[in-house]
Amino acid sequence: MQKNTYAVDRQATSLLDITFWSNIAVIALLIAINAVNFYRAATGGETLVKIASPELIAIISGILALWMGVSCFTAMRVKTRLKKVFLRLTETGVAGISMPEPMNNKKGRAFEVAYADITEIRTAEMHVTTKSIIASLRIVCGEQEYDVPAPEHLQELMELLADRIGK
Repeated sequence: MQKNTYAVDRQATSLLDITFWSNIAVIALLIAINAVNFYRAATGGETLVKIASPELIAIISGILALWMGVSCFTAMRVKTRLKKVFLRLTETGVAGISMPEPMNNKKGRAFEVAYADITEIRTAEMHVTTKSIIASLRIVCGEQEYDVPAPEHLQELMELLADRIGK
């Protein structure tokens, strides 16, 4: 039986989960290092980080932790937005949510086009984090383009679409 509704691939959302949890782990490690550093400095022992004073290390760690915290928030915000994206194949056309820039604050845009109106389908790359890129589906209808971030079974989906727009 052929599937007709495609959500965002789990690999794309897993990438955001990994970003979130790895940043949380590094923030916890920074807190632990600073706690040990201050404890050793207070008891007259040798600090873990010797290149600078414990206070300077704490300030730098705080800035880094803040930056990583913002990255955690961004990853979860993008994941929440991606969960709203889908693509549905119907008898006459394609419907779904287009989201060309998942990292910005714009909502996805609903669309519905007939197979006869589709002039091209291809993959496109888009960022889900500053450094992470996912493969996405781009549906072109003349001057209008619709981008569906990382739909599951992308290759199978493109083959199905190619068969249907070729009729």
